[in-house]
Amino acid sequence: MGDQDGERLQTVDEAVEQAVSVLEMLTNDPGRWNTLTMAGTQYFLSYAERDGVVWGQDPRARTDRPTRAKQGTMRFRLQVQPHMANPFGTMHGGSIASVIDLLSSFLLSLFSPGEQGTSWVSTGVSQSLTVHYLAPTHIGMWIEVDTHILNVSRSVALVQTDVYALTARDGARVRKTATSTHTKVDVQTVKTKL
Repeated sequence: MGDQDGERLQTVDEAVEQAVSVLEMLTNDPGRWNTLTMAGTQYFLSYAERDGVVWGQDPRARTDRPTRAKQGTMRFRLQVQPHMANPFGTMHGGSIASVIDLLSSFLLSLFSPGEQGTSWVSTGVSQSLTVHYLAPTHIGMWIEVDTHILNVSRSVALVQTDVYALTARDGARVRKTATSTHTKVDVQTVKTKL
């Protein structure tokens, strides 16, 4: 998994920096659907890891640049806002799908060399997104969006995402509220092959 033709992947710290930077850009650009979805939402990246190298906890997160990776995980936390809700006061399915689509894409930075013209330098485009809704998510509730890679190649990736209700911003998981699989295509890599 994650064979990038011998190119060295960026470090975990660089991947996190890239993901956070792009997320901030996408959610602060007026008129974008990402901005509208995340408006007024407190959100943050709480965890990132690639092949056992954990962001913020392992010194290798600043230096380790493998040529391939087998697994990766990113977790985000956010608070559900009133504009995300349906008339019943719970998070609308379309809002959950949008949040999953947006946040699961950033996991791919862990599988990128991070340079223009290389694989997964952008978050790609969605080919399919399947969401199963398991329990309601109420306005004001904190949730954790836990993404991990199922498979990644140079141009196609499959990401699993689980959404959990939390007791508080920094609290424990209460229950799983949604689960998803998301197929992404790296259009930059596909474009260079055409």
